[in-house]
Amino acid sequence: MNLTEQQLVSFKEKYANVIVNNMTLKECQELIFNQICNDFDDMSFDEIVEHSISEDKELIDNLVKEVTSNDINLNVQL
Repeated sequence: MNLTEQQLVSFKEKYANVIVNNMTLKECQELIFNQICNDFDDMSFDEIVEHSISEDKELIDNLVKEVTSNDINLNVQL
C-alpha cells in the first residue's frame, strides 16, 4: 500500500498511540529507561554532565560518588 508522507506520519503516530495505550506502567518505564540509556551510549561523561548540569549538579555529584565508591566499579575505567 502506498501512503502519502502525511498519511504515513499520521499512521505512525496512531499506531504508536495504540502501542503505548496497551502498555503497562512497568513496560512504559522500561521503554523510557532503555531510551535514555541508548541516548547516553553516544555521549561521553562530560557531555552527560554538561547536558544535565542545568538539571541538578548535586545529583550528578552524588551519582559519581556512588559509582566510584562501589567496589564492583573499581579498576574498570572507560
